[in-house]
Amino acid sequence: MMKLRWNKGTLDLLNLIHTCRAKGDQAAAKSFLFRVAEATGRLLTVPMSGRPGPTKGTWLLPIPGAPYVILYRVERETVDILSIMYTPDRAPIWNWGKGGVFDSGSWT
Repeated sequence: MMKLRWNKGTLDLLNLIHTCRAKGDQAAAKSFLFRVAEATGRLLTVPMSGRPGPTKGTWLLPIPGAPYVILYRVERETVDILSIMYTPDRAPIWNWGKGGVFDSGSWT
């Protein structure tokens, strides 16, 4: 059975995003958290459902209806949520891994 594991930095960032959104619209902030939980929860049954990420072994998962993408990796029975990124334009991100060079140190 798959497990979902969030790192502390990503949870802190998610909390910050929620807090900022809640200042403007509580319902939208709550809906955002629901969409994040729904998208990441799907990884428990379909862990490779994202797109290949910037470094080998990482994956990108868009949050529906929000300008954010989750960066994650799958190791055996665990999905590690590594980061959440603001991406108002996702087109360049979907081209990652097509000949680009990336600093893997910036993703951990």
